[in-house]
Amino acid sequence: MSNFDPALIASLMEELYKTIVEIAPDHFRPAPVGLDIDISFAPHTPPVKVDGYASLEPQVFKLIELLPYFNCASSVEIEVDSQAIDYRFESGEAYDPMHLETGEEYVEPWIIPLTKCKRDGMCVMLDTRTSLYILPSKLLL
Repeated sequence: MSNFDPALIASLMEELYKTIVEIAPDHFRPAPVGLDIDISFAPHTPPVKVDGYASLEPQVFKLIELLPYFNCASSVEIEVDSQAIDYRFESGEAYDPMHLETGEEYVEPWIIPLTKCKRDGMCVMLDTRTSLYILPSKLLL
């Protein structure tokens, strides 16, 4: 196993999300009722449901618990046609980040999707065994 550090990855994602909010604040307004921040940090309420990710390796689940999440994740684009994933509320959809709907698992239990695609967007995944990012293309699958 590599020197995978879930806290470091979560910290890098936090910096990315803060930067996105800083450079595009109007994209996140109005904030959801009762929330005065745009990003949720660990520990999360509600917590991530363990049973939705039973087949994942422990280091992947640890990262899922530590990742920051936008409070409006359903509409947050990280880049054109590439959206943030909120593991607090998505389980099956998060592991079909390219919306292939094949019924077959194509994301291994040690891989974590960090973004999901819309149309022709980019899907960023992290291999927690090697700490390498994977940028699959729908055309290659």
